[in-house]
Order: sequence, then C-alpha cells, then structure tokens
Amino acid sequence: MVGRVFNERYRIERKLAAGSMGVVYAGEQIALGRRVAVKVLAPERARSGVFRDRFLREARAVAQISHPNIVEILDVGRSDHGQLYMVMEYLEGLDLRHLLHREKQMPWWRARPILVQLASALAAVHGANMIHRDVKPSNCFLVGPTGRETVKLIDFGVIKYGDAKMESRALTQADDVVGTVVYMSPEQCKGEPASVMTDVYSLGVVAYQMVTGKLPFFGRDIFDIMAAHQNMEPPPPRAIVRDLPESIERLILKAIAKDPADRFASMTEFEQALRTTSQPLPLGDDDDEFGEDAPTLVRDDVLAPEMATAPKLPKAPATPIVSLPAPEPTPEPEPGPSTASDGVPNVIRPPTTTTRNPVLADVPIAGMTAPMPRYDDVMPPQPPLTTSTATPYAPGGFTSSESYGRRDSNVALKILAMFLVGLAAIVIVVVVVLGLQS
Repeated sequence: MVGRVFNERYRIERKLAAGSMGVVYAGEQIALGRRVAVKVLAPERARSGVFRDRFLREARAVAQISHPNIVEILDVGRSDHGQLYMVMEYLEGLDLRHLLHREKQMPWWRARPILVQLASALAAVHGANMIHRDVKPSNCFLVGPTGRETVKLIDFGVIKYGDAKMESRALTQADDVVGTVVYMSPEQCKGEPASVMTDVYSLGVVAYQMVTGKLPFFGRDIFDIMAAHQNMEPPPPRAIVRDLPESIERLILKAIAKDPADRFASMTEFEQALRTTSQPLPLGDDDDEFGEDAPTLVRDDVLAPEMATAPKLPKAPATPIVSLPAPEPTPEPEPGPSTASDGVPNVIRPPTTTTRNPVLADVPIAGMTAPMPRYDDVMPPQPPLTTSTATPYAPGGFTSSESYGRRDSNVALKILAMFLVGLAAIVIVVVVVLGLQS
C-alpha cells in the first residue's frame, strides 16, 4: 500500500495505525503538497455491504459537523484498485489511551480541560441528531503542548442517527450491542437502543479513569464486565484519590449512574458541570516543573472565558514582623504506646495494598459474538483501596504493650550473650598464655 497514489491525488507514505474497520496511513495531497491522513477500509470488511455503508456513513456524518474538537473529513472516494478511502486532517500528537498509560492518573486541573472539550464535541454530535456510541480514550486525540492540548474526537465508525429514517435496518441490527465493553452503558449491555445518555455514561467512565487511574468496573471476561455495569456500584473516587474534592466525586458518579434518568439530562449540562467544578492548582515544589506557566495551565479559552479578563485583586499590605520570645522547650514524651480520643492505641497499621487484575479492553462486539480481545486499550484495573478494621498492628504481629515488653527482653538477652562471649574469649587467652609460659 505504501507508495501508491489514489486517483492521482493522494500519495500513501506510511502506516500510522490499524483497527477493526481499516488502516490509517500518512499521505500527501499532491496538488497542494499538504499532509493528510488516509483511512482505507480493510479488505475483509470491504466484502460486506453493511461495512461499506457504515464506512461511507461515517464520512458523511463527520462532514456534517463543523467543530474545533472533531476531526475534519476532507474527501471520500474509491481508489483505482477499488479500495474505499476517506481523507482526514493530519494530526500530530497522541491519543488519550497512550497518555493515561504514561501518566496513570491525572489531577483534576489537568483532566478538566480535556473533558470539557470532549463534552463540547459530543454535544455538537448530539445537536446533529447523532450518537457516537464508542467514547473511549483511544478515540480522543490530543494535539499541542502539555496542559494546553486541543482534543479531537475521532472514529465515528459505529455512530447512530437519532432519526430512524437515516438509520437502515441492517445497520441497526448489526449494532444492537456495540461499543467497547469497559466503557459501555448499562443499557448498551442489555442491548437496548442507544441514546444521548449512552455517551454521557461513557464519558463519565473516561473521567473516572483519568482522575483515579483505574476503571470503575472489571471482570474475568466481557460478560462479567457487562454484568458489573448493570449491577455493581463503582468504588467512590475519593476512596482511591484521598484529596479529591467531594464535588468532583459527585459529578463523576452522577455521570455513571445506573439509571439514565439519574445522569445529566444532556451533554451540554454535563459540559457546564465540568466547567464549574474546579480544584485549586498545585502549589509548592511541583510548580517548578512548569515554571512561569503554572498559573495558566487551565486554558482560559476552554474554561470560563471571563477568567481571562477578570480584574486581579490588590495585594494585601505587608504585615510588620514582631519578635516574640522563644517558647519554653517541651519535654520529649516517654516512648510507648499512646491512646487516641477514640480509645484505639496509636500504633503502626499495615499498609493497604492492591492487586492488579487483567481486564479485557477495547472489545468491539456485534450481537453477542465478540472478536479476539485486545488488551492494549486500557490499563489493567485494580480493586479499590480499603481501610482495615482488624486488630491494631505492631511489628512482629503483637499488640502494642506485648511488642514493647518482648522487645525489652530481646535486648537483655542480646547483652547477656555478648557478655558471655567476651568472658569466654578472655578465658581462652589466659589459658594460651599460661601454656606458653610453661
């Protein structure tokens, strides 16, 4: 494929990525000398009229939406060799899947601008009477410097029209249960028709993963995961990220509520909630990583525009320094166990650990027949952190008072052993000297 020229207009240069629907190549628009991305329908898919129609439907759907956070479709056609292709704007950067694999978990001030742009793009999709149905990190492409990324929503291969006249029966039947299982809504798992609430839920799962570094649901196979979406409650994000504000936790849990009626009523409402839920920027030594850019890591053009023009507050007058006498030294407390206000001894408690569990990810399925699973779309999830309610712990498995008593006896035994060893050495030396003299 590399080196071919499609219709004397587009030259294929190199392979960029491959998916279940086709392969994406870097290319050149010969007449303008412009770099483009060319998506070619996979040969095994091209034999099916359903997949050919779906490929063309994706191109037409994206072409109808003009939004800065949605990839732009430039052309669609059939090559001289009979291959269906679409030409898109060329993007340089990385997708959110790879970013999460690298950073594991994001603070809210870092995740919020990305989520706001995704919500804005999906609101435009819904405004065009369409539903994406496959919102996930690998379909979110990031362009630009860290902290100021422009997000591009890509891959509309399983998009659904809200208008029944636009949705053929064959395509609808093929997509009864479709998506990536770890991001699918409970209604998708049941095979119910997708709606705006479907995309709200999927974006909520993405937000959960970005903030906590974990997925809310996992299992041994796709059926366990689908059952978890329908029946299990996710671990609260604050159980994983201790300093996460409660308002952010409420926002995420509302987006991934089981009942669609309990979620945000629209993607626009979700977007507004994202814009108004904030967290202070990090302070201290971490600012050195960004230097002078630290105060402006949250984009003014993405979040509230009025922030950019808001008047700055005057600085408070300096407070005179008053010399105070040195405080009396406080005697050091005697070593030993102490008791907190709740009556529980203040002793060392065992660290909480987690165990990684594999999860099937990026498993697009049609009907109930799943293709070979892919493991590279998401990070392996982990079970939630828990707080131990066991007996207070001290080194050696003893309670606090037993630990201190046993430690004192061990020290005494060691001293006695050292004394006896030294005494034996002296006796041996004396015997040797007397033997030499005689």
